[in-house]
Amino acid sequence: VGCQLTFAQSQPDPANFGKGNSLAEGSINFLKFDKNIIFALKIGVTGDGQPKRVGPAEAFFLDGDKPNSSSLMSKLESDDKGYRLFAFKVDDTTIAAVITRTGQDRVVRMSYRLRADGPETQVAIPLSVETDRMAFVGWLECIGKMTE
Repeated sequence: VGCQLTFAQSQPDPANFGKGNSLAEGSINFLKFDKNIIFALKIGVTGDGQPKRVGPAEAFFLDGDKPNSSSLMSKLESDDKGYRLFAFKVDDTTIAAVITRTGQDRVVRMSYRLRADGPETQVAIPLSVETDRMAFVGWLECIGKMTE
């Protein structure tokens, strides 16, 4: 049982792809297993001209510039090729701030590293059009129902 918000964001990524862009795509998931609740990020990255999508070695949500790295529970390959899944403790203060700030700023912020020792790329996903806002509102309502 869970709530999912999908995203696809293209942006310049000189650290990984020179003058090319990267496309970060995936989903932000709020999942309930029995009585356990987790917050998960499923992400895959493709560079301009690259033949395949890859799951980054590291990925985190950002509250301002602060990553939620302390709440990381596990990371694993997704069933979908080219994606990696990062599971976070839902009771972490950064996760609460990410949800709250996204509702206020209408932007989801995250970062990834394609290699563990590689450069960090920050991604800002604007929820600027009405369909994005409606999807976010629906996602928040779903989370509310799951936590009742």
